[in-house]
Amino acid sequence: MKGRRSFISFAVVSAVAAATLTASPAIARTGAVRAGCSWKPVAVTTGFQLHGISAVSGSDIWAVGNTDGVGRPFALHYNGSQWKAVPMPTKGAGVIDLFDVAAISKTNAWAVGYYADAHGHSRTLTEHWNGASWKIVPSPNNGAGDNTLHGVAAVNGTHLWAVGYTGPTPGEGPLIEHWNGSSWSRFPPAGLGGIPSILDDVAVISASNVVAVGHRDITPNGTFVERFDGSSWKAEESANPPIMSGSELWAVSAPSAAAQWAVGESTNQQANLRTLAERNLGDG
Repeated sequence: MKGRRSFISFAVVSAVAAATLTASPAIARTGAVRAGCSWKPVAVTTGFQLHGISAVSGSDIWAVGNTDGVGRPFALHYNGSQWKAVPMPTKGAGVIDLFDVAAISKTNAWAVGYYADAHGHSRTLTEHWNGASWKIVPSPNNGAGDNTLHGVAAVNGTHLWAVGYTGPTPGEGPLIEHWNGSSWSRFPPAGLGGIPSILDDVAVISASNVVAVGHRDITPNGTFVERFDGSSWKAEESANPPIMSGSELWAVSAPSAAAQWAVGESTNQQANLRTLAERNLGDG
């Protein structure tokens, strides 16, 4: 299950959600593009995979990933005019990957993922930007099996959440970790009572309203959502499209309680992938 995001991440989910909210029916039907709303390529260093992106401002943006999966973490920074590679420390002797990044200020950003130990197991990896350089910060693991962090989000500079999964594979369970300003610690997930499940992303609405999404079972057969209410994480009912053999939520964005969006994929009976988007209106 290591290295599952082998493509450009759903890091633009908030932009997708905003576009969905504002797009007119005519645009949705015809695919017409309004002036000022087109996407275009931007030159970056080639030969790498980028999985996560986060912006402090339009002139302070971080993107993270790996160097073609050959064992080195990779970070790019955008200063308002160009992207530039920034060195990141490495760990272990095998593959390393960073899946997500949370940029809080010019002197505070976090990237999460995994590194492979000498036995080939994935172990959690958290790296911190202090305004001058990236440094590895110790993060806990659950047992000697696989442990991977897929998503990270910040309440503030001293209050962050990271989510992923813990092994051994097969038989994964959700992994949730919390940063309190001085160290990372494991936080009890709600889970599904022994049913394997994985968390792929997390979004912060407030200190007492944090939502994480993923899938249940080893082979995704249903969406999975957990929510933090200020004291504990609880499993939450989520939707699954009918006549589908499996569904998974990859990313979540929640600018407010009334605008919570999650995206992912479903597999139909012919084993073809289909896009999946869900919305929580926050109406209880």
